[in-house]
Amino acid sequence: LLLEVDETGRRRLPASLPLVMMTNARLLYNKIENFTKWLLEIFPDCAIISESWECEGRRKSLEDLLASTPFRVHSYRRPRGRTGGCCAVIYNETKFKVEKVNANIEEGIESVWVILTPGILDHKLQKVKRVCVCSVYIAPRSEMKSETMSHIIQTIHYIRSKYDNEVHFIIGGDVNKTDYSDVI
Repeated sequence: LLLEVDETGRRRLPASLPLVMMTNARLLYNKIENFTKWLLEIFPDCAIISESWECEGRRKSLEDLLASTPFRVHSYRRPRGRTGGCCAVIYNETKFKVEKVNANIEEGIESVWVILTPGILDHKLQKVKRVCVCSVYIAPRSEMKSETMSHIIQTIHYIRSKYDNEVHFIIGGDVNKTDYSDVI
């Protein structure tokens, strides 16, 4: 991969590739100020978050907490006792158009999918027209491990067929020692 040099002399990724950061937040609400600073310093195109542990009774959603930033979010929350497991894809709409994927997600599977389409196609990477990003979480004692892996494989096939194989994938999250070799 060749890095480009911007106007300030700093190296950067080609325009059609997203800069992605990934974190297993484990209760993001206790760290939202630090997390927001991190987003604004690194300024990724996309952030994959697993285990944000949204809590019932909290007045603000993840969307509300990010409202004062240039970032938006697609998330999935699964109630689990007092806390809920949550997967999220936080994105910055300045370089990429974002489309939420309406994947058929079975009850008990924690994932969220989005398609990033570059606003400008890089002349060196014309094949990168779309990047599908997935955030996934599998709890250590989940009974949905194999179902989640099947869901990921089926969704990849669905998205590839929808976009004539003109899509690349970034899948991140915490699968807690689940075998994911079938996905690769």
